[in-house]
Amino acid sequence: MPGPRHIPPELLEAALAGELTRRNTAKGTVARSAVDRAIYERRQTLHPGTTARAALGHHLRPRHVPQANVFDLSARDQASRQRATRVLGHMRHDGLSLSRAARREGTSADTVRRWVASGLEQDRGGRWKAKATDDVPRIVPIVSGGTVYPRVAVSYGDARIISPHLQALRRYLSGEDEEALAPFAGVVVRGTLPDGTTRDFELEADPETVSALAFMGLLDDLVVGS
Repeated sequence: MPGPRHIPPELLEAALAGELTRRNTAKGTVARSAVDRAIYERRQTLHPGTTARAALGHHLRPRHVPQANVFDLSARDQASRQRATRVLGHMRHDGLSLSRAARREGTSADTVRRWVASGLEQDRGGRWKAKATDDVPRIVPIVSGGTVYPRVAVSYGDARIISPHLQALRRYLSGEDEEALAPFAGVVVRGTLPDGTTRDFELEADPETVSALAFMGLLDDLVVGS
């Protein structure tokens, strides 16, 4: 594979001075490479840490997927999107930068920005930060009315209620906290099922019902969402 193209200093200087532009240079030429390099250097100065792709203006188009349509995504896109939402969680709760959080989840910063743009913002130094909230639907399990719903699309706000409920189920069933379910009595969240039905779910808080579901093995595979 050939290495990076050598750009003569005089061409780079002309590009930085605005004498060479994309309008007066041809694609694939050394002069165009000088223009691209100048653009990259200017944007890196303004926004340190920006990827080369983004610095050259090749932005990925953000994808906003409404809650009712999240199940229409391909399995690959759903997995990519869920990794992106977990990246937001690492940024919010662990204080990680976008690039470090993306690496933890095996994805890229560009892909994260594509899926969860509403949850990100840049500070004055150009660094990406996670907003306090976002409008990206999460797919989580819900236990409600004696039934386990393994995949329900919910808002970020409702996901933050469901996650501690699932943790409370585990604490109760392990014998760690017999009163773990009490705070969730009467708590209602709203979500969309894979068939497109959107409805309210009252979180299960009855100890006998939870014990029966556990006895039948219906709570074995629950995962706490991020």
